Amino acid sequence: MARVTTFTVPGTPGANAWKMPATLRDVWDIIYSKCAGPLADHDVDHAYIERVASMPGQGVASTFKFGKNAGMLEAFLIAANIPYTLVTPSKWCGFLGLRRQKDETNVAWKNRHKAMAQQLFPALDITHAVADALLIAHFGLEWGGRRGTVLGIDPGQSGGIAVVAGKGE
Repeated sequence: MARVTTFTVPGTPGANAWKMPATLRDVWDIIYSKCAGPLADHDVDHAYIERVASMPGQGVASTFKFGKNAGMLEAFLIAANIPYTLVTPSKWCGFLGLRRQKDETNVAWKNRHKAMAQQLFPALDITHAVADALLIAHFGLEWGGRRGTVLGIDPGQSGGIAVVAGKGE
């Protein structure tokens, strides 16, 4: 598992973030051992997963694999008894003020995501791989009105998994 870092600062939410593992077994190990099992580091109340879809230009095999992996993430959450909500990128990005600007390059847009994640979680060394997962978890706390601990998942191969403790924790 590629653990990024852990922090807890009094008065602010704590967070863990992991780059999306290469194997489904490693994804399950993070969800179960860190977020749901009897010895888990966190007691996750809810998960937010970015709703994904195929995109023009993607190959059939890669689209199938992407869809299979996204479905497995949902199955893992069900198996771990963690309720979840699927959220579209337009919903969570719009809520956080991260809509893509006209003529903005993908790199510039993703750099804004990373900068916001770094501002929200200054004790973490934010990478592009975990920025969206952290922002999705933050969205879940703010939009969902949750006070507990939430999981944010960016299911892409270059995505990540993040767990963020709410202010009530």
